[in-house]
Amino acid sequence: MLAGIGLLASTNKTTMGRMVLAAAATWLLLTSALQVSPLASGAFIPRPPPRIGSLFLKPARAQKIGQSIKGFLKKHGDDILDIIAQSLSPSPVDSTGSGGHTSTSAGGAPATTAGLYVADLLVGTPPKNISGVLEITSELVWMQCSSCTDYCLPPPASSFDPTNSSTAQPLPCNNNTCQALLPQTCSTTDTNTEQLCGYAEYYGGSNNDTTQGYFVFDTFTFDTTAVDDMLFGCSDSSTGNYSGASGVIGLGRGELSLVSQLGISNFSYFLAPNGSTGSGGESGNRFQLGGVPVPAKGLSTPLYNSSAYPNLYYVGLTGVYVDDEEVAGIPAGTFDLQSNGSGGVFLSTTMSVTYLLSDAYTLVREAFARKISAQPYSIDPLCYVNDSVTVIPELTLAFNGVDGGGDVKMKLSEANYFFEYNDGESEVQCLTVLPSVGASVLGSLLQTGTQMIYDLDREQLTFVVTEDTSLASAAPAASQAMAVALAVWVVRLLI
Repeated sequence: MLAGIGLLASTNKTTMGRMVLAAAATWLLLTSALQVSPLASGAFIPRPPPRIGSLFLKPARAQKIGQSIKGFLKKHGDDILDIIAQSLSPSPVDSTGSGGHTSTSAGGAPATTAGLYVADLLVGTPPKNISGVLEITSELVWMQCSSCTDYCLPPPASSFDPTNSSTAQPLPCNNNTCQALLPQTCSTTDTNTEQLCGYAEYYGGSNNDTTQGYFVFDTFTFDTTAVDDMLFGCSDSSTGNYSGASGVIGLGRGELSLVSQLGISNFSYFLAPNGSTGSGGESGNRFQLGGVPVPAKGLSTPLYNSSAYPNLYYVGLTGVYVDDEEVAGIPAGTFDLQSNGSGGVFLSTTMSVTYLLSDAYTLVREAFARKISAQPYSIDPLCYVNDSVTVIPELTLAFNGVDGGGDVKMKLSEANYFFEYNDGESEVQCLTVLPSVGASVLGSLLQTGTQMIYDLDREQLTFVVTEDTSLASAAPAASQAMAVALAVWVVRLLI
């Protein structure tokens, strides 16, 4: 789930055209054989942003994220080569729609989601509570709708019924907005029902997770602020396990994302380490849209754009340090974003584990192995029996500074990059950094304990490393807070 990119074939049902929307690039961006279809711009009329406040994460509904990551690490060390080989293999050709559009499917490697952050949106009039996975690498906001009959998300996922909302306006296929977003051929065979603007999104993975449906404009309500004409996908067919969530809330750079449609200039999140709680005993996680203050001790690095993957937030990783010693031998330019949009290092909130290009990963793994005197339990992933290790080396990442300044460093805690599990015989702890092909990814586990502030106007990421949840962005007054309840859910791995 939550992987894959590319424009698939168009197919027309009786009353609804199907065009495939470019999905968030996650796992497939780790491969070198990708094709991307650009999304047309200028489909929305600018409007002043509403007053936006804080979103508060409520306690997890499931057990700690640990068990899922543990299982992933144990299996992933064995099948990484198969996963990469699968993602590099030719993709099957999808069917040809009546409009004559044909292309290959995104295909490829399964996603590696272990823990998902889920928000509850208030949609329609009267407002209906709908949950969605928060995803910073995706632009599409979509939710399961009541029109789903065959391939539907299982309970506790709920459905939105646009016919019960007085403000819902399905987007017609022949509307200029539809054609600007996803040019598609509108059927003329059915004159009794207006054809709607269709989409389909393919997340890839071993389960071939997909969602398809039609676009709808409706109202999103944040506390007392109602925001009209929010465009989202109304899904009538979905496959995959979203662990009870009813869809996805895209927070990427694309014009369809929640942050783009709201017109906000910044957002931030604080993913609390396991077991951390706020002053009132609630989950220590925080997510804020707009009005984010930048702490004085924050360190800033530029955000970069990829011409090939325009939804993603890239950073300039300049070096990796183990116990304050820079890992030597990483080839110059290994982490650079290339002029054709390939390579680079991007951030994800749905991929728990961090991935480095294979050459860099090998050198980082060897640096840890040299610092740890114990005999490894396994090499890929790098694991040790708990009793044999007394001290875990410290990991630090260096990034480009802003305005010509020197590098800034993110000094991480052990829990950001080592995880413990019981393999049935021994208590083992493993490095949660793994090899990739094509690009590098900084996963959510690595970001826990760090407030991440995205300044979309200045194109900067500011980070503040702290495990004290009270130091995360202070919430605005309750009258300005967005009443969107967030939760942390744990989902099974789609591998």
